[in-house]
Amino acid sequence: MDNTMTRNRELPQFEILDVSKDDIGRYAKIKAIYPDGEITIRWGLDSLTYVNLKSTFSARVFDRMPNLN
Repeated sequence: MDNTMTRNRELPQFEILDVSKDDIGRYAKIKAIYPDGEITIRWGLDSLTYVNLKSTFSARVFDRMPNLN
């Protein structure tokens, strides 16, 4: 069996739950789904990434991308 195929099946799937900011700073809330469970990550963002990701996430661009089901 090809080792690349094995590793790819073990990689998590990511889902962006929210892009927001609070007293601590700007962040993306991301769900990582592994074969044996899932975790939620708070991922800090710089200001440029926050602005671009927020507008993309708000427009639900990711929902319309092909082959992401």
